[in-house]
Amino acid sequence: MDLAEVDKRVAALPEQRRRLLLQRAGVDPDAPDAREAGSAAPSNGWGFPTNLPPRQRLVEYLEQQQRAQHDAQQAQQAQQRPLLLELLQQSRTFQSPDCADAMAEALGVADLHKGLRGSLLYDAAPEPTVQAARAALKGALKAAWSQEALRQGVALAKAGDLEAAVPYYDQALRLDPSNADALVARGAALANRQQWQRASDDLESALELQPEHSNARQYLGAVQSKAAERGVQLLTLEASRQASAAAAAQQEQGQGQGRRQGEAEEQAQARQLHQLVEGRAPRLVAVGLA
Repeated sequence: MDLAEVDKRVAALPEQRRRLLLQRAGVDPDAPDAREAGSAAPSNGWGFPTNLPPRQRLVEYLEQQQRAQHDAQQAQQAQQRPLLLELLQQSRTFQSPDCADAMAEALGVADLHKGLRGSLLYDAAPEPTVQAARAALKGALKAAWSQEALRQGVALAKAGDLEAAVPYYDQALRLDPSNADALVARGAALANRQQWQRASDDLESALELQPEHSNARQYLGAVQSKAAERGVQLLTLEASRQASAAAAAQQEQGQGQGRRQGEAEEQAQARQLHQLVEGRAPRLVAVGLA
């Protein structure tokens, strides 16, 4: 195709389309040589146009296109990649509350945790110091998991499933017995079950930990009022703890008696079997000799 044919095709293009093509090519559409769309491009005697953009502009344009393509690929890969929380939920190691390495990395203290193992560059810390640091780190990890269990329980409670929420509160308190918010949440759930004494114990325990906890004080007043309306006499926290300790001791005593009785029965059965074997042994030998 000769230049004359090209000029005709360019001249036949709509003005907006022509300007867009020139801009993409890096040519200023308002330049004098660009406005002459129907005339031949200026030549330097070699038959090549002289109104092309400089080489640097072409290089920058190509680099820009490559960056845009790279960003688009990265965005597509990010959409296909599983979310961080999904990966953590699939990780049995990360979900273990006792996996200190994973927990330390998740909390951003992996370097400090690794430092507890000693170093070739520095003298090892005294064992009591290491044990205290490990205990503090483990306490922080359990407190973090306790808060996570509490959040899951609260989400279930807000969705109206109080029965499913209570085990999460129990788990939060097993991990961190000093979690006052978990005590308040469980106390409120137990109050909805009309378990007034247990609810009162949890709320009073929360106030022991945080005397200024407004929700604990408010809920405790509501529990005491509801219990009084139903004629339920609530024990003080100390009296309730003593009653619980006595009941646990009695249960342990009953279990101990059961174990001792079971051991005595096993020993009696063993003696009977031993006597039976000893009683038959001579006759078996006699028959063998005969």
